[in-house]
Formats: sequence, structure tokens, C-alpha cells
Amino acid sequence: MQNIHSTDQNALLKPAQVAEQLNVERATVWSWCRSDKLPYIKLSERNFRIRQSDLNAFLIAQTR
Repeated sequence: MQNIHSTDQNALLKPAQVAEQLNVERATVWSWCRSDKLPYIKLSERNFRIRQSDLNAFLIAQTR
């Protein structure tokens, strides 16, 4: 499993990885993406990834 504090800002995280690291449901991660709060990369109709740098920016914005 990748750490959300990875130094590789281009790392691509699965929604399940983000959910586990943030202690939220996968549906919450999907909701953030669908509402354009958390940018994502769509790989196919049912698969997407979140770039590490986008997750970091999202987390910073949430603390403001």
C-alpha cells in the first residue's frame, strides 16, 4: 500500500487506498471526486486514480 505522504507527487492512488488512509468510506472518496472536490484520473468507466499531489492539495484545502 502506498503512503499518502509519499514523496512521489505523481504517484497514483486507488480510491480504496485513499479511503483507508483517511479513515473514510470508499463512497466518500467517490463523492469527493464526482463533486469535483478531489481531482482524479479516469482509467475506464469504473476505474480511476487520485494523483498524490492532488490529494495533498485537497487535504491542505480541507484544513483551511
